[in-house]
Amino acid sequence: MLELLSLYTSRYSRYLLPLLSGFVFGCDEQPGTGSPPETGVDDAGASEDTTTASAKLTASASIGNPAPDVAGHGTLSVTDESVTLELSVTGCPEGDHGLHIHTGTECGSDGSSAMGHWDPSAVGEDDPSHAGNVGIVSCTADRLGTLQATHPEWSLESGSSYNPTGLTVVLHGLDKKQRIACGTIEAEGEGLKFTLEPRTLTANPAAGIQAQVNFQSVDTGVRISAEVTGCPEGSHGFHIHEGTECGADGKLAGAHWDPTGLGADDPAHVGNLGAIMCGAGEVGVFEFSSSEMTLAAGDSLNPVGLTMVLHGIDPANRVACGVITNGR
Repeated sequence: MLELLSLYTSRYSRYLLPLLSGFVFGCDEQPGTGSPPETGVDDAGASEDTTTASAKLTASASIGNPAPDVAGHGTLSVTDESVTLELSVTGCPEGDHGLHIHTGTECGSDGSSAMGHWDPSAVGEDDPSHAGNVGIVSCTADRLGTLQATHPEWSLESGSSYNPTGLTVVLHGLDKKQRIACGTIEAEGEGLKFTLEPRTLTANPAAGIQAQVNFQSVDTGVRISAEVTGCPEGSHGFHIHEGTECGADGKLAGAHWDPTGLGADDPAHVGNLGAIMCGAGEVGVFEFSSSEMTLAAGDSLNPVGLTMVLHGIDPANRVACGVITNGR
């Protein structure tokens, strides 16, 4: 059942706290193997405490566009007897973004009206040689990106089935399921042009996630484990946040929990649980240990009452969230 083991071990070991939790998310590596952590006796042989807490994470109802100010301007022109596409983008999140020509003639508010990839030779969207696969826009830390691409099938000849005039161009997010910008190709002089504008994203890209998270307190520290199914392939950040409720889009969860004041940018802060790696089978297993958390009532290092957030492939997206409550 478990196809991937993502083992994230902290530098501490003092208390151990599984938070027994089932969470259901709905909202884009080869899996490894492994077993969920044993219960009963820890690695050092200490007997476990029965103190537990639980959090049920449910899907965020909506996911905002991680690039609300993204914009792009592109052209297609004939150079040296081939058609060349040139694009410049601003406001795009750092990383690689797929760019494709789609069969739709309009974008729609969320990009869904652009429909599937343009594939006039019918080789299939999974074949990277299909005409709609333009390439990758690599955006820098300054949120800037450029692309120059050619394709042997592209044509600007009037009436040709390989002429993309009137079709749509889509820029995808870091999560490839998201269409963060879209525009329609139109004639300009002897060539073509298009303008990419941001889309309003409302669909959660992690529609079928289910998982169980365990926090359990023992003498040697806090152990947190999770088994996740239905998660998009890739790395998903998993954090405790300082808010006491989630809100529809997870934003009310607030910032990362950081009771010792290290700063959220320091990976050693208490709220950073690391990442859950999900494999091609959309399964992930997670384990984490920390000596800093406790379930002791009134302790500032007790996370009960706070929120837990699972992030998407794009870390700006909070695909699931839940509140930690006392167990037994």
